[in-house]
Amino acid sequence: MNAPEKNILLYKMPQGEIHKVDVSCHLCHLDCSYQHVSHLSYEVIVNPQMAFTTTSYTSERGLFTYTITDGYESYNQHIIDAFDKWDKTLSVPNVFIEDGFSEYTIAVSVSFVEFESSNTLGGASLSRYYTMEIPAQYGRSFPAVGEFKLNTLWLDSLASNIKSDGRSELYFVSLHEIGHIVGLFPSGWIGELNNIPETVYLDNTDSSNKKYWTSVKALTEYQNMFPDISYQFEGIPIEDDGGSGTKNYHIEEGSLGTLSSNDRMINNKLHPGLQHALMTGWSDTGNYPLPLTRLSIAFLEDLGFNVSYDEAEQYDPNDPYLSPALTTPTLITPTNDELRVDDISLPLDDTNVHKYTFHVPQDKEISHFYISISGASMINIDTNI
Repeated sequence: MNAPEKNILLYKMPQGEIHKVDVSCHLCHLDCSYQHVSHLSYEVIVNPQMAFTTTSYTSERGLFTYTITDGYESYNQHIIDAFDKWDKTLSVPNVFIEDGFSEYTIAVSVSFVEFESSNTLGGASLSRYYTMEIPAQYGRSFPAVGEFKLNTLWLDSLASNIKSDGRSELYFVSLHEIGHIVGLFPSGWIGELNNIPETVYLDNTDSSNKKYWTSVKALTEYQNMFPDISYQFEGIPIEDDGGSGTKNYHIEEGSLGTLSSNDRMINNKLHPGLQHALMTGWSDTGNYPLPLTRLSIAFLEDLGFNVSYDEAEQYDPNDPYLSPALTTPTLITPTNDELRVDDISLPLDDTNVHKYTFHVPQDKEISHFYISISGASMINIDTNI
C-alpha cells in the first residue's frame, strides 16, 4: 500500500474463545434430501499435540492470498478453483483507488478439521476488515482477513459429488463460504457497519420483525428476475426461516418442503425467494449446479467492489436445471464419418419435455441414428430426421 497509513484502518473484530467463532456452516441433515447452510457457533476438536503446516497460494489476479493446510492435497484444486472464480468476479474497490492505494488483498486461511457435529460440512468467519473511517461505514469497509474450515468427515463425499456442469459439491461449498467472507449477504461483519441498506418491518402474517435489502443495483437484479411483478417490490427479502444462523443471514429461499415457504409478503405484496441459487440458506442435493447470480455480484458492487458481470452464471428461479452445460450440446469432431453428441445431462421426470436440434454438416448424410440413455426407467423418444 502506498497511501498514508492514516487513511485506512485495519479493524479487528471482537473474538470469543479461540475455538468458538461466528461462522457460516454448511450442514447436511440426516435424511440428506437437502443440505442446510446456517450461521452458528461451532466447536472444533483440537489436538494440542498436532502441528500443522500450510502451503501458500495467490489467486490468479492477486485478490486473494491464502493458505491451505497440508495433508489433503487431493482436495486443493476444488478450493483453488473457487478462489479463482471470485478473483475473476471482484477487483479493487473504488475507494481504495480514489485514496491512492494501488493494491488490495484479502487473506484467507483454509483448514481441514473434524467438527464435533458430524453433520457440519464447513464454516467461515471474518476476523478483520478494512475501513476508511470509524465508526465503520457501509461502502467504505471491506474484508481483510478471514478463514474457512472443511469437515474431514465429508471431504470424500463433497469431492465425489460432481454436478452436471462438471464441478464438485466441494467447489460449491468453498465458493459459498468465500462468498460470506467477501460480504454475502448481510452476515456478521456487514451487520456491524453503519448505514447498511436494510429495512426492518413488522410482518402482518405472524407479527414478527423481518428484513429486506434495498441496495440499488442488487434490487434492480432482483426485479429483473421477476419482470411480471417487479413493480411491486420494496426490496430483496432476507431469509426468515431456519435456525439462528440461517434466518437473517441469507437471501430468501422460497419453497423448500417444510423448511421454507415462498410466502414473503411485504406491504401485502409477494416477494419471491431464489431457490437453488448459490447464496441462499439451503442447497438441494440434485445434480444441477448452484449458480453465482448477477444479484450476488450486484450486492458486492453496491458494497463498493469493482465487479465483472461476465462471471455471473445463468439462473432461473423457476428452473434449477437451467445451465449452459444442460442446454448446449457438446459436438465432438466426427471420426470415421460419425457425428457424435456426447454427455447431455437431462433433468428427466414425468412432467418435463426436452427438445434438442442438431445441425448436420452439408457434406454429411444420416444413415443411422443412435440414442443411448441411462438413469431413466420410462421414457418416450420422438425423432424427426
